[in-house]
Amino acid sequence: MSEKAVREKFLGLVRRFRPVRAVVLGSGMSRATDHLRERMTATWADWPGIAEVPGVSGHGGSISIKTASDGWACLVVGGRLHRYEGHSTAVTTRMLRELPGLGITEVVLTCATGGINAAMSPGTIVQVSHLLDMTDPGLWRPQAWGIGDMPAEAIPATPLANRLNSGLERIGHRLGPATLAQMSGPSYETKAEINMLRRVGADVVGMSSGHEWRAGTLAGLDVRIVALVTNWACGLETGAIHHGHVVQNSLMYSANVGAVISSH
Repeated sequence: MSEKAVREKFLGLVRRFRPVRAVVLGSGMSRATDHLRERMTATWADWPGIAEVPGVSGHGGSISIKTASDGWACLVVGGRLHRYEGHSTAVTTRMLRELPGLGITEVVLTCATGGINAAMSPGTIVQVSHLLDMTDPGLWRPQAWGIGDMPAEAIPATPLANRLNSGLERIGHRLGPATLAQMSGPSYETKAEINMLRRVGADVVGMSSGHEWRAGTLAGLDVRIVALVTNWACGLETGAIHHGHVVQNSLMYSANVGAVISSH
């Protein structure tokens, strides 16, 4: 099927099912929407204007329309681009910024993270309430110079936040708030860096989602970050941390993630 035919078929299904929510699946979370019926899946390479596709394991580079048994529909973006792959923020957020043109009004960004807060062990799912953008050199300066604290950017509560909370409550849990430290990657943090992040108030640490939240919000979308803790951060457990472990644990907990992101 040609690129034009793929797009026309996809847009026809968008008009038919009218999804208002998009879900971006993080590392290893491809099974989080398996409980939904797939209506169509295309690859990023089939999508006009998208020149780059994800190159990190656990990020499939797909875009799908899926529906629940009650007819509720969502658009599922399988994977994401990362800045550590050599892309600018404009490139990593391009797919997200196109979503309003498809009628999307709300977005759930999922991401795999390392737990720093002792109350957030592997398997915990949190909704990010504050962001520490550690990719911004200016954020470090007040703390390093001893002239102030490192400010965490607040992510205000929205109607979507309440709907996502109800999804986790249905499986007997509560979706607590957390402060996410977004790092540059691709290497994992050292023990010293994790100790520093704990001191400045980080609960979980990851390599994505903060810039996407900011871009989506500026585009007028109701955006929430749902973070799955896949492992303890460096120094909090024995053994090396590696991406394969992250993907494996994401798959293990994907059903719980699915219960949250499809709550409506």
